[in-house]
Amino acid sequence: MEKDYVEIIDKNSYIKKCEVIVRVFNEENGTNYLVYKDKEQYYAAKYEEISGISKMNTDLNREELDFLENVLNSYVGDDNEAIISE
Repeated sequence: MEKDYVEIIDKNSYIKKCEVIVRVFNEENGTNYLVYKDKEQYYAAKYEEISGISKMNTDLNREELDFLENVLNSYVGDDNEAIISE
């Protein structure tokens, strides 16, 4: 399976290429999410597709983070619980 990547602009305005671990649509709130990995840290964001460009929002509430950590842990299947960095 081919890996998926997303380009993230960091706080210093540098573009970083990060591996997408999982994309998921939450039917309860109608929101698209993605979990991505930078080095050994996991991060999450909401996103919406706008003519081929994704607008991302990393401001997630605790309920959203819990949902995504459950998805991530079922996806990676690791014995250790994966935590999403805030």
